Amino acid sequence: MERVLNDKFSTLSKTQLKTIFRSIPIEEKNHNPRKVNLVVDATFFGKKKTYQWGVIVFRDWLTKEDLWWKFVEEEKTIDYLQGKVFLQEKGYEILSVTCDGLPGLVNVFNDNIPVQFCHFHEAQIVRRYVTEHPKLIQGHELLELVECLTITTENIFKHRLNIYILFH
Repeated sequence: MERVLNDKFSTLSKTQLKTIFRSIPIEEKNHNPRKVNLVVDATFFGKKKTYQWGVIVFRDWLTKEDLWWKFVEEEKTIDYLQGKVFLQEKGYEILSVTCDGLPGLVNVFNDNIPVQFCHFHEAQIVRRYVTEHPKLIQGHELLELVECLTITTENIFKHRLNIYILFH
């Protein structure tokens, strides 16, 4: 049954899917304003330049609760600003933000809110540029360094990165 549903929806256009989503009754979200550490990101569906569409989500890192979301055609900083303002107007205090490397996104949260680049996205960028099987020793060492990113402290990682930079 699940495969039949997946096949049915895979042939629908973006407009048809949006119509279906809009017809689903959704209860209004009850907000519980508090101090939050946010994870913000956009996820896209479909193929670029044809049926691509996505959703931007602001999630409380600790509780894993989605606090704000918006369907979008493309990822723009103005949408992130809208989410930030919405949450602040509801009474949330944003303590920190973890996000991808969208240019200008740090400026959205520039009012003394610490912003951290997502470790997953950092590692993906390194892998994209040095590939999974680099030919040079520098590439191998950089991949090894990035693999330690999520299991080490900031100071240790900075130290190792500085050694890598000085050596190469």
